[in-house]
Amino acid sequence: YQRRVHGMAGNRDTEIAVGCHQPEFLVNGDQLPCGAIHDFRMQLWQEHMDRMDPCFKRPESLECVRNVNESAERAWAVYKAENVVSLPQHLMKYPYRLQAEGTNPVRLVPEETFLPDTSGAFVIGQPQNNLPNILTT
Repeated sequence: YQRRVHGMAGNRDTEIAVGCHQPEFLVNGDQLPCGAIHDFRMQLWQEHMDRMDPCFKRPESLECVRNVNESAERAWAVYKAENVVSLPQHLMKYPYRLQAEGTNPVRLVPEETFLPDTSGAFVIGQPQNNLPNILTT
């Protein structure tokens, strides 16, 4: 697995990426695998989005990408608004966009300088060169 650390609220928040495989549940034509990994993925969608949508069964679909992006945009708007309210979902847009100029590589451009409700946590932080190998290999 891979662990990524970033500071949303001035302290550390961790994310874990996991790769799973169930060889007895493989894609068969148009039929999707529905084993324990599928169930786990559906539970993650439910937890992060606070709802279940049929498009989550096909996360690679344009419909799902648009659905998630629109929901994430709405959650970001609520999060950065003046009125503090509880967010039902845990997924929101991160406030930056990608920009390419001529032959220069794509770069991140922040849409906000600081994350709301923080003590100066920059939207785009600084590269970390001191991560232990165990976190990146």
